[in-house]
Amino acid sequence: MKVDTKAVLRDVFPRMLEELTFLFADNSDGKASLPGDAVLVNIAFSGPFHGTLDMSIARSLGIEMASNLLGLDPEDTNAQRAGDDALRELMNVTCGHVLTGIAGSEPVFNLSIPTVRPIGAEEWDALGAAADVVIFEVDGRPVQLCVKIEE
Repeated sequence: MKVDTKAVLRDVFPRMLEELTFLFADNSDGKASLPGDAVLVNIAFSGPFHGTLDMSIARSLGIEMASNLLGLDPEDTNAQRAGDDALRELMNVTCGHVLTGIAGSEPVFNLSIPTVRPIGAEEWDALGAAADVVIFEVDGRPVQLCVKIEE
């Protein structure tokens, strides 16, 4: 399978971000600096092929997404608590659309429950150095995405 996963990510992620969270992503050509509240959001998929979709992002962006969805101030405790859930939902929907962009609408895939966990500079830099990483900037904060496919 020879699909340009970077092109699929560049197409899908900004659309999903805007549709779900009312935020906008700009492509970034440079190396992304580690935000102080960096997390890794991960989802695994299986079907005709299997792999993972990884996203490193500032946890504060998840809080901003939740506040937009819930109509709350980002400092509101409900928005603070819902931040990781917003990141998981964005990852779930993005992964489904990425898989459709890669494999078409016929194949069926199973998705794991997305996980969110804090990461440090080493993991952030490793994802940023991956050959297939795509880097965006959202409200001045970096987001790194990478699809890892195993046939």
